[in-house]
Amino acid sequence: MADMTEFVANYLELEQLVGENAAQFSMARETNIPAIVKKIEGVENEIEGLETKVAEDKVVVEGTLIQKITYVDEQGVQNEHNSQEEFVHFVSLPGVMPDMQVKVFPRIELADLEELVIVDHQTVYNQTVVMEIFSICYQSIKKEVVIEVPEANKKKVNLEKLKIDNFIGAEGDVISLYAEYALSEAAARINSVNCKLEDLSFDISNDKVTIKGNIVKQISYVEESSGFNTEESVKDSFSQSLQIPGARPGMEAKVYPRVENVTNKINPQERNKINQTTHVNLFVRVKETKETEVVCDIEDMDVFKDSINLYEVIGEASDDLSLVNEVELEEPVGKVISPPESNLTDVSAVISEDTIEITGTLESKIIYINDLTGNIEQGICEEIFDHKVNMYGIEEGMVAYVYPRVEYVNLEIMDDKRVKHSALLKMFTRVLDVKEQEVVLKEKREEGEIKEEERPSGATIIVYVVQKEESVFNIAKKYNVSIESIIKANKIEDPDLIYSGQKILIPFVDSS
Repeated sequence: MADMTEFVANYLELEQLVGENAAQFSMARETNIPAIVKKIEGVENEIEGLETKVAEDKVVVEGTLIQKITYVDEQGVQNEHNSQEEFVHFVSLPGVMPDMQVKVFPRIELADLEELVIVDHQTVYNQTVVMEIFSICYQSIKKEVVIEVPEANKKKVNLEKLKIDNFIGAEGDVISLYAEYALSEAAARINSVNCKLEDLSFDISNDKVTIKGNIVKQISYVEESSGFNTEESVKDSFSQSLQIPGARPGMEAKVYPRVENVTNKINPQERNKINQTTHVNLFVRVKETKETEVVCDIEDMDVFKDSINLYEVIGEASDDLSLVNEVELEEPVGKVISPPESNLTDVSAVISEDTIEITGTLESKIIYINDLTGNIEQGICEEIFDHKVNMYGIEEGMVAYVYPRVEYVNLEIMDDKRVKHSALLKMFTRVLDVKEQEVVLKEKREEGEIKEEERPSGATIIVYVVQKEESVFNIAKKYNVSIESIIKANKIEDPDLIYSGQKILIPFVDSS
């Protein structure tokens, strides 16, 4: 490389997307409210003190869940009860290393309170919280790669086309949708509201992603006049914009929406009318795929080389798995608390030709009331699962990202001590082929910047390819040369009119 006086180099600078995955976990504990509670008005949850650490093949996340419970006591007075709980969990990201960077987005999927007993003027509740943590891992690439060698024999220059996902940014937000509905009949109470997101779409503009969609709601309620259970469907539309600096039209976005919770208030004067608030958590990630042809080797020439890992998604799939088991508890069962604290443990994936085999254990902590003594008891249900997912084109040696979720858990009392445990799991899988690609560098350096002491002796010229939104000023700063020298070498009349893809000369002159 030292014998050459001219070649074409490209300064490759981006945040390479290495992997993204999520993890779900639940926490259950007793919460004692120092009063006889007549009604729970609302529960507010907030996550504070979030800290992350990238370890080999995983991201460790810890923080504190802050919860505020608003309730009405036996005198009809509204009060608040505050509590907090620390948590530590990890997200599996095969292939990530401690020197990489990470963005983490936690969200609360469920916060449920169920009354257990009233003891000594205290109301004891079982509190179940289900959380999801989404993690994106990326690494900075700053390399001055050679893309053309004009003076070399083309047969001796090995060129390869690189495709690299450049992570632009990610953002999340919770939106609140308020609506009033008129039911067909007056309602004594609302049993449940099941929500489904439909017709999702997004639009990327400068520094912004706008997400649109519909929420279809199935409202189950008890008729005041007849006492019968009735269901009615309604539909709401929403539109929300998230700010993501660097986002541009034509880039790729992936949206992860989820309905967090729905609260209902029946109008006491007109009980067929309900005021409803729906909280929707929106999370979006933006990336762009950069393609560039680079020189990987030059025969009969000593060159500086480095390597870049290329991550190619081979396939994605999702599949459902139903589990049913009967558990015999130690004490007679009067009441079971549902949903239980349920977590997936020891999850692993093995790839063979066109197949992923996923194994693990679903562990549920069953809280129940002793039918004889009224005491709070606890039991454990463990169920091992083995599930195969078909995916064409995958093979041994590739990397599998598996995100198993507990979608549904139900407990049903069978007899004196036996409980039926039913669960629905959803398996999200993504398989990547990771390949190491060598590239020829202009010179060997850590961050790709040109330093004064590294300039070669004698006159040297680099042919540089202008990147998007670059100016003569920042190119001169990048190579530590004067703006005037670039303007003069390229006979540039207007420095503001250089364009992406233009080749310009970067002159180095020996100053010794």
